[in-house]
Amino acid sequence: MISGIAQGSGIGPLLFLIYINDLINHLEKTGVCLKLFGDNAKVYAKIVDPCDVHQLQHAIDSLVEWAETWQLPISINKCCAMHTGNNTICRPVSINGCILPVLSSCRDLGVLVSSDPSPSVHTDSIVAKAHQRANVILRCFLSSDVTLLTRAFTVYVRPILEHNCVVWSPHLKQDIEKLKECKDDTQRGSVEGLSNISYSERLRRLQLCSLEQRRLHFDLFMCYRIIFGLVNVYLISSSYTVHLRLEVNHSNCTKNVATAVSVHHTSVFVLLTCGIV
Repeated sequence: MISGIAQGSGIGPLLFLIYINDLINHLEKTGVCLKLFGDNAKVYAKIVDPCDVHQLQHAIDSLVEWAETWQLPISINKCCAMHTGNNTICRPVSINGCILPVLSSCRDLGVLVSSDPSPSVHTDSIVAKAHQRANVILRCFLSSDVTLLTRAFTVYVRPILEHNCVVWSPHLKQDIEKLKECKDDTQRGSVEGLSNISYSERLRRLQLCSLEQRRLHFDLFMCYRIIFGLVNVYLISSSYTVHLRLEVNHSNCTKNVATAVSVHHTSVFVLLTCGIV
């Protein structure tokens, strides 16, 4: 083996992180931001004039040079670019002469991120996937036991509708209703005798919380971690400002969270995938 690390070993992931760790320092000189997760790299920059586009292209060229030096090829067919914000300066970026396709949405760690950024695209995707999973369960399970089918839903269907929900939690009523109807249809189709009662009564009988309530709980957990410094989240930067207000009523355990995000600059998001040889 002339480069990379041995695949399938227990210490392999740690060795790979050490192997690509200097890539962060290598790209810091170019003035762009880099996020790494496994073999995925996200390069993004604030674009206000054509000079910023050239700076981003220089950063990508520098990344390609580093990859060639360490014999870690980039999977160009898995790379893409996405513009976010208003008045986007449409200048193509390329890798080794191959212009990256500009997408309106791309998948990042299991979440479909759109250029809006609206969670509607991701909501439609997970609702369709959850319906498919629920139909498979109904075809495979011959039993009509309420406990068994409810357990199957909470294990195989609900995680699809809640994965990373603190990132894409919907605010539009139509998206909230889509998620609610997906869970409602699954429960009515899986358990006999629940098709003619209301959604709230069905949840009460099955001893389940609504998806909207569970998303609120996840948001509160994340808010707590951010406020007390348990996670590394930058609330204020040069490109955006986040105003956070938290009101806690300890008497009845009611918590209300309000956030407001103001985006001031256009940015370009480039997703790169490195392969291991």
